[in-house]
Amino acid sequence: MCQRDPRQCIIPPYINERLAKSDDPAVRSRAVANMQAAATMRAMRVMSQAMPSLMASASAGKTKNRQVFDAKGKDLLPGTLARSEGQAKTADKTVNEAYDFSGDTYDFYDQLFGRNSLDNAGMTLSSSVHVAETDDTGAFVPMNNAFWNGEQRRTVMATAQSSDPSQVRST
Repeated sequence: MCQRDPRQCIIPPYINERLAKSDDPAVRSRAVANMQAAATMRAMRVMSQAMPSLMASASAGKTKNRQVFDAKGKDLLPGTLARSEGQAKTADKTVNEAYDFSGDTYDFYDQLFGRNSLDNAGMTLSSSVHVAETDDTGAFVPMNNAFWNGEQRRTVMATAQSSDPSQVRST
C-alpha cells in the first residue's frame, strides 16, 4: 500500500519514473535530479514527524507573518531573506508574487476555516524563490516542482523544457 501523503506530492512519482527513461538526456537528467530531491524531502518529512518542535516556527504575535527568501539559482535553502511581513514591494516580481500568494494562503485558511495560518498556531509562512536543483551532471537547473518539507513551502512553476530564467516563475 502507498505510504505517501497526497498533500505532499505534487508530481506523482510514476511521472518522474517515466521521464527518467526518456530518450532525451536533458529530460532524463532533470527527472533523476527530481527523484533524488524527492527522496531527500521524504527523509525530511520523516524527521519532521519524529521531531515536530524543531520544524515550523510560529510568528511572535500569531498573526500573518510572511518571509520570502531568494535562493539565487542554487539549492541552498532557504536562501537570503528578500522580503518579510510589512515590507514594501521589491524590484523582483517573483519575490512579490511569493509574498502576495502566501498572504492569499493565510487569508484562505483564516476566512474559510477560521485558522491562524496553516497550523492554526500562527505558523510563519516562509517561501523560497529562484530555487534550482542539480541535474545528474552537477549543473544547476531551475526547479520544476513544488513541495512542502515540513519547514517551508516551495512552489516552483516553469515550462518543462525551459532553461531560460525569464520563463521560470517560482514562489
